[in-house]
Amino acid sequence: MVHGFHLIACQPCKEIRHSRIKIAVLGIEGYHDFQPELLADNLILNPQFAHCEVKNRLFKYSGIDQLRSNSREFRSVNIAQVLEYKLKFNDLVAEMKEAAKGTEAIFAGLFWP
Repeated sequence: MVHGFHLIACQPCKEIRHSRIKIAVLGIEGYHDFQPELLADNLILNPQFAHCEVKNRLFKYSGIDQLRSNSREFRSVNIAQVLEYKLKFNDLVAEMKEAAKGTEAIFAGLFWP
């Protein structure tokens, strides 16, 4: 866990070194405490990811839209509470899959207490 969010990776690149793997680093649109471009930029500096194409992308999870109207509410603790108590997991996965379309792996900043 890093800064109140978990880093989730699916299908690590080290398992498939013979081809160029496309990775999506996902962040929630409007949330500024996790910046996927910083993680993406750092991943490509790591030799373990040298064969990977890393792109940063944002996605908008509609399950937290009620927090967007007030920027003071759009913080990791509030997002974590919504995800813990009102999470529609299939909707979240669908949003992430859409944002990561065309990639084989996902790194995402998600907030769980």
